[in-house]
Amino acid sequence: MFRLKSRVTQLITLFALIFSLCLSLPASASFNKGMDFYKQALYTHALNQFLVEAEKGHLEAQIMLGKMYQEGKGDEADTEEAFSWFEKAAKQGSPEAMYLYGMTYLKAKNASQFQAKAFKWIKQAAEEDFTFAQYKLGMMYKSGQGTGTNLTKSRTWLYKAAKRRHPGAQYELARIYEDGPDGQQNYAKAIQWYKAASKQGHTKAELSLAYMYYYGLGVKEDLLAASHLLQRVADKGVNVAQYNLAVLYEGYPKRKPNYAASLRWYQKACENDYERACEEYQRAFRKYQDKLELALNESTPGKKAP
Repeated sequence: MFRLKSRVTQLITLFALIFSLCLSLPASASFNKGMDFYKQALYTHALNQFLVEAEKGHLEAQIMLGKMYQEGKGDEADTEEAFSWFEKAAKQGSPEAMYLYGMTYLKAKNASQFQAKAFKWIKQAAEEDFTFAQYKLGMMYKSGQGTGTNLTKSRTWLYKAAKRRHPGAQYELARIYEDGPDGQQNYAKAIQWYKAASKQGHTKAELSLAYMYYYGLGVKEDLLAASHLLQRVADKGVNVAQYNLAVLYEGYPKRKPNYAASLRWYQKACENDYERACEEYQRAFRKYQDKLELALNESTPGKKAP
C-alpha cells in the first residue's frame, strides 16, 4: 500500500512538472518573439508581446516593458507605467530591476523627496553585484545623495564597478585618488584607473591622463604622451583639448614649436566656442605672420629685414 501511494505521489509530481513546463514554454516563446520584434525596431508589436507575458509575471518582460515605456518605444513615454513595471520586477528580486526602479525615483519631477528610497533600491541592487548599481551607489556616497557623504564607502563601491571594467567608475575612482579630498591622495592609483578608463575610450579620463603626463603627476613628465592623448580628445571635438594641444604645438614650455599646427588647433577651439582660444589665435596668427615675413625678407637678396 505504501509503495502504491509513493508511486501515485511521484506521478502527480511528474504531471505537475510537465504541466508547468507546458505553461512556461508559450510564455518564453512569446517573450522571444517580442525580443525579435524589438531588435527589428517593431516596437509596437514588441510592446504587445511583452505586455501579455508581463501581466503573467514574466520577469524579463516586465523589465523590457519598463524600459520601453521609459524611452517611449511602442507607445508614448509614460514614467508612471515604467515605474510600475520596474517595481513589479524589483519585487521579484531582479537586481537590474531594483537598479532601474531606484533610478526612476531619481528621475522623477520631485526627485528630492525620494532620494532615500532611490538609495535603498540601488544599494540592494549593488549588494546583488549589479555593476551599474555599484557605480551609482559609489557616486551617491560621494555626493551624499540619499545618504551621508562617505568617501571610504564611495571608493569601495566604485572599486567594485571599476574592477568589472565600468569606465565611469574607473574615471571617478581615479578622480578621488587624484584630488584626495579625504587626505588619501594617491597619484599612482589615479594614473592606474585613468589608464584603464582611457583604454575604453573614456574622454574625460583621456584628458585627465594627458594633464597627469603634462605635469608629471604620479608619472614621469612626458609631453609626447600628453600630446597624443590630447590629440585623441581633440579629434573628438572637445574644445579644451583642442586649445591645450595648440598650446603644446606652440612650444610652451618645452616643446619644439609647430606654429602651423598650433594655429590650426587654436582656430578649431575658437570655432568650437572656446573664447580664450579666439584671443590666442589672433595673437599667434600675428606672431606667425611676422615670422613668415621675416623669413621672406631674409631669403630675398638685397632686401633687409625692417
